[in-house]
Parts: sequence; structure tokens; C-alpha cells
Amino acid sequence: ALRKLYRALFTPLLEQRGMTQLELAEELSLSIRHPRLWRTVEHDYPLRSVRVHFFHITDYSGEPIANERQAFLWVTPQEARDLPFLEADRPLLPLLKRP
Repeated sequence: ALRKLYRALFTPLLEQRGMTQLELAEELSLSIRHPRLWRTVEHDYPLRSVRVHFFHITDYSGEPIANERQAFLWVTPQEARDLPFLEADRPLLPLLKRP
């Protein structure tokens, strides 16, 4: 899983869409179509810097299944603010809106 994360962080953006599709299929059994880049966040952690690409996905099929036994929970944008997201993700939480 860590190797996949490193690969995702350092792959050119055009390939990020395909990697996002692959990751969601492998980890959550979701088939997505037409992911659109929503935000790119750069964050400095004590041991390394990261650049994370976030995609807006509205066209998908399947029901999410936690294939790698990760925690999975549907929450509202308001509820998400109380969950323990990584520091790089936290600035995006106020930007989430209900469709």
C-alpha cells in the first residue's frame, strides 16, 4: 500500500486519473468514470513533503467495499470536520459541500 501511495504522489497528473480509477477499483470495488481534478494540496510533514491530487467524482458504479479492511464511513461534510484526517487533508474539509 505504501508503494502505491508513493507512486501516486510522483506520477504526472495526466496519469493520476487512471491511478485514481485503479485505486478505487482495487480498494473499494468502485468503477469510476470521468474524474475531474478538484484540488492539489502540497504539505510539509516533519520527514517529507507531499503533493496530493484530489478528484471530484460524480459518475461511478458499484457499492463501496473495504477490500483492504480499511475503515469506511459515509459522513456529511459537517461530520467530516470531527474526524481525524491527515494534516494535508484538513484544509479541504470546509470546502466540501453537499451535491
